[in-house]
Amino acid sequence: MPVRTVVAIWPLFAGLSLIGLAVGVQGSLLGVRAALEGFDDLLIGLLMSCYFAGFLAGSLLTPRMIQRVACVICKPLGMGANEIAHWLCIFNHLCRLRKLAQSILQQC
Repeated sequence: MPVRTVVAIWPLFAGLSLIGLAVGVQGSLLGVRAALEGFDDLLIGLLMSCYFAGFLAGSLLTPRMIQRVACVICKPLGMGANEIAHWLCIFNHLCRLRKLAQSILQQC
C-alpha cells in the first residue's frame, strides 16, 4: 500500500478506532454506573441486553425499511429495492457465518 494512501486514510481509521473504544467503554460504564446507583442486578442485565436486542431488531427490520425507501434512493442508480435487500440479506448471512466460525475456532 503506498504511503500516500495510508496518509490519506489514517484519520478514518483513527476515528473508527475511537468510536469502537467509546462503544466498549460505554458498555462497561453503563453496567458499573447502574450498580453504583443501586439498580437491581436483574434490571441491569435487562438494560444491558436490550442494547444488543436493538442491534438484532435493527438487522431484521432494516431490509424492510430499505425496501420502502429504496425506490427514492436506488432508481437513479438503476437498482431496485429488492436487489438492495437481497445484498443486505447476503451480507447479514455472511456476518453470521463469520461469527459462527469465530466461536468454533475459539473453542478449539
